[in-house]
Amino acid sequence: MWVIMKEIRVPVKTLSEKDFEPYGKVIKKPAGAKPDLANEMIEYYDLDKLYGVNTMLNEPLGVSYFETPRRPLAFMLERHSLTPEILIPLTGLSILPVAPIDQKRRDSLPDPEEIRGFLLSESEAVLLKPGVWHFIPNSITECSRFIVIFRRGTAEEDLEIRDLGKELGVALKYDFSLF
Repeated sequence: MWVIMKEIRVPVKTLSEKDFEPYGKVIKKPAGAKPDLANEMIEYYDLDKLYGVNTMLNEPLGVSYFETPRRPLAFMLERHSLTPEILIPLTGLSILPVAPIDQKRRDSLPDPEEIRGFLLSESEAVLLKPGVWHFIPNSITECSRFIVIFRRGTAEEDLEIRDLGKELGVALKYDFSLF
């Protein structure tokens, strides 16, 4: 049996605080903020004060490492309804697919037309809001490596993975025309 898939073009953008705001926060050196500690050896910023990470992750943390090789774009998305997620790129260049939380249809899949891709590099991390649809970043380089931080037990207790190809009959393709 043949399955006909509708191709959905996913716009890819560089990561900016304004564009990423519906999905979470961009974590980077704070522009214009005064360091919490500064001397000839260090310029230190308490990011929890700026981003409120500790209040979001009010339980024991799970800190993990993963690497992902260059691969075709998956037609899948995942979400953690109760847990924010911090993705810290260590090496490589990749694209993080995300889709907003639909407040009217919280129990359903996102509209595939609303999926966006953001370019991730080693210079900044992201904090995803609870409930934001996303998936494993697609490495553009041979391999990308990450640290992921979320509530301990999230992968076992707060992980929903959905296959957009099987459930909605769509195939995703990144669109780089915004560059």
